[in-house]
Amino acid sequence: MEAVEHFATVIGRLVLKRRLELGMTQEKLVEAVKQQGDEITQATISKIESGHRGIKNDTYDKVFRALGGLESLNVQFGPSQNKRHYLAYL
Repeated sequence: MEAVEHFATVIGRLVLKRRLELGMTQEKLVEAVKQQGDEITQATISKIESGHRGIKNDTYDKVFRALGGLESLNVQFGPSQNKRHYLAYL
């Protein structure tokens, strides 16, 4: 069975990629969040980028805004791993 990446891992990788595209350090990202009137720590940015689970949605929102806003989120599902469960509802 193929391993599926956890949501936090995927989002963390996207945040890291965008931060680097903008030429920002984690500290600069913290400053960008603070300029919006919000608070965040460098340790939280590090947790997000490393795929730490348990990050709150509003924390992601702060970071997304500081990185230019979330234009879209493309979710693609793979094949169902449990077809019997699906068929039970048909």
